[in-house]
Amino acid sequence: MTLPNFFLIGAPRAGTTSLYHYLSQHPQIYLSPIKEPAFFCYDARGRLFDARGRTLPANPDHVRSRRDYEALFDRVRGEPAVGEASVQYLASPDAAARMAATIPSAKLVVVLRDPVARAYSSYLKYVRDGQEGRTFREAIADERAGRPERSPFGRTFYLSPGRYAEHLTRYLRHFKRDQLLLFLYEDVCADLDGVLRRVYRFLGVEPEFAADTEIAYNRAGVPRRKLLNSLLQSNRFTKAVRPWLLPSRLGRLPYGYLLRLQSRNLHQPPLDRDLHQELRREFHDDLLRLQPMIGRDLSGWLASPTLAHSG
Repeated sequence: MTLPNFFLIGAPRAGTTSLYHYLSQHPQIYLSPIKEPAFFCYDARGRLFDARGRTLPANPDHVRSRRDYEALFDRVRGEPAVGEASVQYLASPDAAARMAATIPSAKLVVVLRDPVARAYSSYLKYVRDGQEGRTFREAIADERAGRPERSPFGRTFYLSPGRYAEHLTRYLRHFKRDQLLLFLYEDVCADLDGVLRRVYRFLGVEPEFAADTEIAYNRAGVPRRKLLNSLLQSNRFTKAVRPWLLPSRLGRLPYGYLLRLQSRNLHQPPLDRDLHQELRREFHDDLLRLQPMIGRDLSGWLASPTLAHSG
């Protein structure tokens, strides 16, 4: 039986999909073939709860049984770093305790993004996928009023994943600080190769491995051409091109072309200024708590919009 010894726990919409693909290339790293199994979000009976203790609809794509979770790691062949990436873990009210009870020595990698930009990017991702028909303001109002049933899948939240001080407090209650490697989204954008080298050293693998980082994954936005977007998003089409997603640079080129085509078909409308300032105030106190917790200057997140979009 093999279980992971490290986790990429979030945050959603902070470049984690791209990091998952880049880390997967390292020959000394094994990552679950399913991104976001989210196993530790569920209790032993396969139930999912929100922070208020309310039962939420389970995601059929998540892995909820211990047997199925262990099967994700059946193909480990001596790689020293074995992991999985489930961005739901960061905001889960229960995942930290469950992970610590099962794998107390686990290493955790987290990337945090300006919470306003993160929330808006998450919303645009669901718009892109045809799963969100509300305006962003309507979606925020529903979340504040405790109406998850109006959101995609009845469990999608935009604000709560960005309360980082609250979430990290749970993890630091169960894990030592040196078990957690933390980056800001700006770090990934400014020096991706440096971030990867730091992750490699943290995981104890060869730090000079050069991953192919040409492809950016999971960009968000509003489709310019809805028919083209529907084609590129369809499961049948994705399965047809998946054989092209091979380990070699040559094999990834057709898939990379499709991702770039999808990106060019998306545009990111600016966030309403009044709503932006309203959300900035909402996250203000949590960010003030977060700064000393992580030892980083977050004045840019406290004061000005940073609404670039990525995976």
